[in-house]
Amino acid sequence: MSEFLSDTLAYAGRLLDSEELGKSSSGGAFTALSNWAFSNDYIVVCSSYDYDQHAQVFKFVDNIEKRNDARGSKYVQAIPNIPYHEMEQWILDNTEKKILFVGMGCQVAAVAKYAEIKGIRKHFLLVDIICHGVASPRIWKEYIQNIETNNGKICYINFKDKRFGWDSPVAVASTKQKEIDLTPYVNLFYSGDILRPSCSQCPYATTERVSDITIGDFWGIREHVPDFYDNRGTSLFLIHTEDGEKVFGEIKNQLNWRKSNIQDSLQPNLCRPTKVNPDRNSFWKDYFKYGIGYVTKKYGQPKLTQKIVRKVKKMLKSIRV
Repeated sequence: MSEFLSDTLAYAGRLLDSEELGKSSSGGAFTALSNWAFSNDYIVVCSSYDYDQHAQVFKFVDNIEKRNDARGSKYVQAIPNIPYHEMEQWILDNTEKKILFVGMGCQVAAVAKYAEIKGIRKHFLLVDIICHGVASPRIWKEYIQNIETNNGKICYINFKDKRFGWDSPVAVASTKQKEIDLTPYVNLFYSGDILRPSCSQCPYATTERVSDITIGDFWGIREHVPDFYDNRGTSLFLIHTEDGEKVFGEIKNQLNWRKSNIQDSLQPNLCRPTKVNPDRNSFWKDYFKYGIGYVTKKYGQPKLTQKIVRKVKKMLKSIRV
């Protein structure tokens, strides 16, 4: 097992490859790490969207195409469909290789504990993601199925499309015929109404993690390092272990990066868990009484300011083009 550093290190970074950066929801941290993994006898275990189940499912990812399918922010609970013993067996069958496991703080902590008990922690590089909370899979499935009933089969989902810039992402789903705005669902997600109650007591909403590396958006970059700000996206890397430090050193050649510090890196979910919304009980009472369509309209519809900002950004984009 890699030794933890005495102090967590913080870096800002974004991919040098502009095309790949554009396809990433932030600065491309996952892309850089998975590129490194494929070049160093690692397989990646991470969640990817299953359009038949309408759920995030964990997969063994061993090539760029599968990795690209797994990219992007995920506002849906990932099903823990790969048992820990399956990863253990993979390691026993591939003794010269290792696993890059990417997940939420709670998921990574569980894998870390299992790997330590089984004596295989050294075969993992563990990367966790800064997390706002985990949404109800029931609400998501009903919401997206309702869209499909009215619009046809969904073939593409992006929760953080950067067409208007990293600072102003849009959430969209697409059928073969049209694009559908997912803002109502995202509003429900960020309101906290559909988050698991346990997320309000999350012990991993801190800079002290059990992972080797923590990744997420570097939301404070504009304020703290204005000359490094770029509206194409910037990732935050928190380095916790010697292995994490070594790996970050080896992916620097893929990045435009800058050393930072913990204080400048702080954001709400690195300081505390997401609080329970006082309206949460009302939301669920309404949901069980009236259904998904009612609560989506009552609690999730875009506010007037959101509509105005979206319209202005569309106008500005058309002018620039």
